[in-house]
Amino acid sequence: WLKFCVCVWSSMQYVPLNVVAPRDPTKELSDECKFAKAFKVYASNKENSGISSMCFHPLRPGHVAIATSTRVELKGAAGGDGPSVSTLWKYAKFKNFARSVHFRSDGMLCVASDGNGDIEVFEVKSRTQLRKFRGHEEAVPCARFGSDKTQVVSVGDDRTLRSWDVATGAEVTKVVAHDDYARSVANLGQTQWISGGYDGLVKLWDLREATRPALVLKTGMNQIEVVDAHLGATVMYAAGGIGVSEFDLAAGRMLRQLEVGHTKAITALSLQPKHSGLLTASLDQTYKLHDVSSGVVLNNWNVTAPVQSVAWSSDGASFAVGSTDGTMVVRRNKKMIKAAAPKAQAGAMRVYVPQAGDVVHEHTRVVQTTIDKLMRRFEHTKALDLAIAPELPETLGLSLVDELIQRNGLVGALRGRDEQKCMDVLSWVKRALGREVPFQILAVEVLCTLLECSPVMAHTSSPGIVRLLQRILQRINRELAMQAQVASVVGMMDTLLQ
Repeated sequence: WLKFCVCVWSSMQYVPLNVVAPRDPTKELSDECKFAKAFKVYASNKENSGISSMCFHPLRPGHVAIATSTRVELKGAAGGDGPSVSTLWKYAKFKNFARSVHFRSDGMLCVASDGNGDIEVFEVKSRTQLRKFRGHEEAVPCARFGSDKTQVVSVGDDRTLRSWDVATGAEVTKVVAHDDYARSVANLGQTQWISGGYDGLVKLWDLREATRPALVLKTGMNQIEVVDAHLGATVMYAAGGIGVSEFDLAAGRMLRQLEVGHTKAITALSLQPKHSGLLTASLDQTYKLHDVSSGVVLNNWNVTAPVQSVAWSSDGASFAVGSTDGTMVVRRNKKMIKAAAPKAQAGAMRVYVPQAGDVVHEHTRVVQTTIDKLMRRFEHTKALDLAIAPELPETLGLSLVDELIQRNGLVGALRGRDEQKCMDVLSWVKRALGREVPFQILAVEVLCTLLECSPVMAHTSSPGIVRLLQRILQRINRELAMQAQVASVVGMMDTLLQ
């Protein structure tokens, strides 16, 4: 039998086989999936506590602020392998865990909230606390700057939605927004906001008339964890449980439910700026990138702990995720950054050596004046003290007072003044009443505000204040008498001309 097999095998002809190329899975992917897979790990870091909130700096896509433990930290992503995130600064003035962090659109101010219900606004460059809003009775999971830069809106576990004026530090709006915890809020325009809560409802608010919501959307979910929408858009997204729903605010109805594929509760959701990407994160230790135009999952990433927060950079080319074990990962699409980079024109000269007769303009750094610094930091009391100082030119002082009135900062600057400082203001009013009509109008505005908001003026017995008020009254009576004479002359001229 063996001899027979050898004979048969020796009589067979050798037929060469064609080499089959190995299958390339990347060629079978759609362009959208290739786009999602281009987001590679750019930087990573490990904190000692979980990361509850994240926000990219609007002007520096490589800087991201995180809320972890009882502080807010600004991280700089350097790129490369391994831990490649540096801590640029820390803001640690909270007495409870920091819950949210958000930059203003110009990147100069930052707002953060904590588990006690406190909301703090601080300057990014100096980390100087400018405002501390108190009013929420329980934790504040979300606080956001409005598009007008002067407003902060927050929602809390006390079920309320509140708006705050950054310039004056006053609470402008307070409304019981939901029947259970209010968890998330997003800005649609200057006065339009959307909120979501554990009552399973999404509500649209116009803060000009916030006694009741402009629109109430039933989601069919037991609770809403996060809402998000592009600024000025009419389509918004809400996540609750393991589902994400898309709503048309103009039509007031739900458009569809996205198949996100999470097996546990979704904790974070963020829309990609300038693109159609939607990033979701879940307790199932995954985060996913979706295409909202088609509703499909473009890519899925697995991590070793539940993901608690996500954020996109302003250019949409980077995103960051934070987990409950303190792991922070920044992913970046280098192709998008390269495509958005300005291209040099052909033949453009990059280096030019000045020749004889050329006029060279040296770049000089603009140094901010004391007035600019005080107004930028909302130190309106000090700004008013500077405006009424005798050594300051009167025109500049009056302009500064007018700016305080326009910014609604005059009341805060006059409230709480002692007797001597009230006398300084009255002395300035007396001097300004002797100037031209525009200056007199500002002086009367300051005087009325001081009389209304100052407890010292309401119960004064100071001879100095009484003497200044009498002199101001004399000037006002003299001005009224002059106006009465002018009015009679005008009447006589009208009679003659008719």
